Amino acid sequence: MANKFHHLETMDILLTLHTGSLLTPSDPNSPPPSSGVSLKLSNPVQGACKAITSNLLGYNPLPYRAMKKMTERTLRIESDGYSGELVRMCVLPMFLCLLPLMVHSTPDFFECDYQTLIGDDANLCSNDLHVIYHDVGDVSCKYVPNCYDYLQSLSKVWGPPLIKYNNAQLGAKYTLIMVDPDAPSRSDPKYKFWRHWLVTDIPGGELLHGHAITGNTLSAYRRPTPPPSTGYHRYQVLLYMQTPGSSPYPLSDEQSVGSWNMDAFLEQSNLSAPVVTTQFMARNIKQ
Repeated sequence: MANKFHHLETMDILLTLHTGSLLTPSDPNSPPPSSGVSLKLSNPVQGACKAITSNLLGYNPLPYRAMKKMTERTLRIESDGYSGELVRMCVLPMFLCLLPLMVHSTPDFFECDYQTLIGDDANLCSNDLHVIYHDVGDVSCKYVPNCYDYLQSLSKVWGPPLIKYNNAQLGAKYTLIMVDPDAPSRSDPKYKFWRHWLVTDIPGGELLHGHAITGNTLSAYRRPTPPPSTGYHRYQVLLYMQTPGSSPYPLSDEQSVGSWNMDAFLEQSNLSAPVVTTQFMARNIKQ
């Protein structure tokens, strides 16, 4: 029996399912569906499909949350004689079906380009420190890509990232600083350092496992909001190990987040060189 599928969303990526167990006949007397069924994916899974496939091709890192969404995503399909059934897909079979079709059928397949920082911009990077945002994943030592509303979400939606430090010591306490040295622009950084986040007394176990930070927040997280037409801004994440028994305090005469004297704070708090650093770069969508 030939099955004609009604596509719920318009998209130019076809998925072929090679199992008859994914459909439930609306009529018990209906014959089982054919083993090869083509349908179109709904728009909500388009980003995850691209992320998964491009990662396995070696072009960019697979965001963890994109993969997680893919495993949890359901697709509704319909056919003549069969009721709509919610079908749960797993990542590997879906990739095997999508790979040849996406490469040849999707003109904007590589629109989401996860570029890694190079040159001097990479000097602050470390493989041991990870900055993990909702949806996009680890942005450490990367440009936040201009696709799937990532830049807009970074500035208007996402809360503080998860911070994971592979070499964090259990029992130790850490201070986390996140600043923008390019305020208002890299060519004219008269407001450096713009303070985006300052947390002290962070337990090493939270950093080791990438859990939400619960230390002493001295400066609440402020989303990166680079002004229009100022190019890419560097967002630097610096992690310091505190001296046992000490707890840094903010300078009493500093309230503004702009033009923050970070060196003075570090000196007063008896914090020397950071144990690990990284940065990522982002820009305003209006350039």
